[in-house]
Amino acid sequence: MNKTFIFLFQIAVMAYACQVEQQQVVGEDQEESVQVADSIVRLSNESMSLVINQFGGAFVDVSLKSNPVNPLTWALTSEQMPANNKEGAPFVGHFLCLGRWGSPSPEEIKKGIPHNGEQSNTLWDITELSPTKVIMTNEAPLDGLAVSREVNLNDDGAFVVQEVFTNTYSLGRVSNVVQHVTLGPPFLNTKTLINSNAKQGFNQSGAYPDPHKNEFMWPIAFLDSLGNTTDERSTATPDNYCMTHIFDEKDMYGWVTAYDPVSGVLLGYVWKLAEYPWINIWSHQTEEGPFAKGIEFGTTGLGRKYKDLLEVDTRFYGRNSWEYIEPDEVKEKTFAGFMIDLGMDLGNPSLTVSAEQIVVNGNKAIENPLN
Repeated sequence: MNKTFIFLFQIAVMAYACQVEQQQVVGEDQEESVQVADSIVRLSNESMSLVINQFGGAFVDVSLKSNPVNPLTWALTSEQMPANNKEGAPFVGHFLCLGRWGSPSPEEIKKGIPHNGEQSNTLWDITELSPTKVIMTNEAPLDGLAVSREVNLNDDGAFVVQEVFTNTYSLGRVSNVVQHVTLGPPFLNTKTLINSNAKQGFNQSGAYPDPHKNEFMWPIAFLDSLGNTTDERSTATPDNYCMTHIFDEKDMYGWVTAYDPVSGVLLGYVWKLAEYPWINIWSHQTEEGPFAKGIEFGTTGLGRKYKDLLEVDTRFYGRNSWEYIEPDEVKEKTFAGFMIDLGMDLGNPSLTVSAEQIVVNGNKAIENPLN
């Protein structure tokens, strides 16, 4: 693994410890509440709570009322952010990458473009708020991309996020959308297990310009060109990596789960593959153990600057590592997250997703919140 890649992982693993004093506003139903203070919004119902930071728009806490373990504890401090992001919101938990995944070009940085796009770096506006629903908006003047996000909590431990993206420029452009979900301790530990219906994949290290070189199949991935491997489902290995996968063309939905046998809590995400055809799994380990694990789904395959992606054919089984959005074009994408208290010390849970329901281990089921 090259020094640049290791350095990026070292930057991306420091825990976020900022506490925000909150005030409570109780709705008509006393079992449900909204908490707003500074830039924090908390949605809550009888089964779960979800916390969003307006500054950067990140989901920073999701937990069940019956077993309040938060998987989204990973974050950076302002000092640990890239130089072109230091004046904005730090990366934390689950945030939106819009316009790009990763670093802009040197020329774009000179124009003020931050890593992962402007939305994750700036303040979002709240246009509607209730105990279980929020509508947020953010417009990026430099990227020329606007987003409207609606978040709803369901009664069965699920939340649904609908985002509408608009190109506000007079020119079309290549772009990307990635849901940058990163897990942190204590939910993330040596027993935590990842699962997905992902298929073919490649290691970001060494994949450009031909991602088919050294390709592999989920969940056993190549760490290097020598054939050394790792199991992406495990967090017990000492390996640092960033692996990228596509899905079976016959599947309608993509899904990923993270299960902590210590607490018994499972966090899962499901989405339509027509909207998000890729998933990126990245791992950072320290001497003390696992510190961060990304389960990021989106429209990005190879994490390169657009000039690099357009100069050569980088398609992987026909999939581009970018999408194109015309002037004033509107793209709508929806995903759902869910949490289930499965019980402690189980094996890696299996998942079956249909248009009607999501079934875990053959018996625990919730309605598919995307339908």
